[in-house]
Amino acid sequence: MGAMAFFGASHSAQGTTIVAGSDYVYTPADQSSLFEFPDPLGLVYFKGVPTFAGGTDTIVQRQGDCTFVSGTCTIPIEVTGLELMSYGSVPGILATLDGNNASTGTMTINDNGTFSSSFTLFAVATGGPLPGEVNIQKTFTATGNWTDTPLAGTPLVRADYPDQDANCHNLIGPGCLDSDVTGDGMNDSDFFLTGRVLHTAPGAEHTITPVPEPLTILGSVTALGFGTFFKRKLRKNKRRKYLNSTTNLKKKRN
Repeated sequence: MGAMAFFGASHSAQGTTIVAGSDYVYTPADQSSLFEFPDPLGLVYFKGVPTFAGGTDTIVQRQGDCTFVSGTCTIPIEVTGLELMSYGSVPGILATLDGNNASTGTMTINDNGTFSSSFTLFAVATGGPLPGEVNIQKTFTATGNWTDTPLAGTPLVRADYPDQDANCHNLIGPGCLDSDVTGDGMNDSDFFLTGRVLHTAPGAEHTITPVPEPLTILGSVTALGFGTFFKRKLRKNKRRKYLNSTTNLKKKRN
């Protein structure tokens, strides 16, 4: 797997072939990802556990090059990484991939910047109030938009083509793939999401984003700001107490 980096602005442009690779994405903690367990648990909300490149929690691997025919192509995909944790009223349930069953499906990519996908997820839920291991099998579908240029803040895993663990097949940067690596005589490109994608299945939903949510970043920065503020205030209070104690000591001596 190549080195991870971060890159900036996005635009929509499509090469003649979208090369195989992996999409590293985030699951926001905003009650947009859920699973309905049998009673008495019922509806349980999940958020991502930072595990993979850039703190992502889900990896979807596109396992074939997409060569457009009449503006579209269909390729095999597989969910190769998943780390989610429940929160809210039912915390502590960890959802990961079932190591005994591959979570596979297909993705149809269109050269107008749209795509659709369908895959069957095999996962295992453990911990929290669950009495034991719960096996999950759900077929999810989704639609969304894509671009050949990553959004600012997208975690980039760089490696040479045809490494499918990479999402950016340009080792030196600053951008990603924009050259002919498949030998068709035209520039090829990588694949990146342009925004949120909602995967739906009966009794389950999973929302992913290509970059960390702004509110999450704001919350972290705000918390850091308050932490710095309180540390400064604490230092001032300690300094004030020290000066007061020194003054009182001098008065007693006098």
